[in-house]
Amino acid sequence: MYSFHFHGVDLDRKDLNGKSDPYLIMLGKPVVAAAAAGHGKKKDKKDKAGKAGKAGKAGKGGGKWTQVYKSEIIEKTLNPQWKPFSVDLLQLCGGKLDQEFAIEVYDYDPGSVGDLIGTLTTTIKQIQAGSPPLKLVNPKRLGLSNVAGTLKCLKCAPDTGAAPAGGAPPAGAPAGPPKH
Repeated sequence: MYSFHFHGVDLDRKDLNGKSDPYLIMLGKPVVAAAAAGHGKKKDKKDKAGKAGKAGKAGKGGGKWTQVYKSEIIEKTLNPQWKPFSVDLLQLCGGKLDQEFAIEVYDYDPGSVGDLIGTLTTTIKQIQAGSPPLKLVNPKRLGLSNVAGTLKCLKCAPDTGAAPAGGAPPAGAPAGPPKH
């Protein structure tokens, strides 16, 4: 498991009030059982994951993007800070720190499919190195640029085994303080 904490910066306005109601989705290509066991065919190092699309679309690298995480909606803001969360690294990037995964940010619209704010592909290694900047791109964006805002990653690290939300101890941990 890996912990993440993202903050959106200067996201595009999608609502009439000049704001957006953004939420974040992470998409990965889970490890197929045979590949996880080392029985899959070798992949060319030049094989890229391709563009992120809606969950389930195939990228250039084969396989389908699968939604791994969906954040809460932060209402009426262009600079959301989503709650920290954890994802299974095998589902996100096959357990490989240099395997691409996708992040998409949408504006929530009740009763309809959300409006795409922007999308990007990156790796754990790139995020931890701090480069390149996490620019959200929307090819349908009007204006001088197709950049629809950026994401700042406040945390990208292996889980420390701390208690999950709700106060329950990690699996296998003692239920309370030691008795004397």
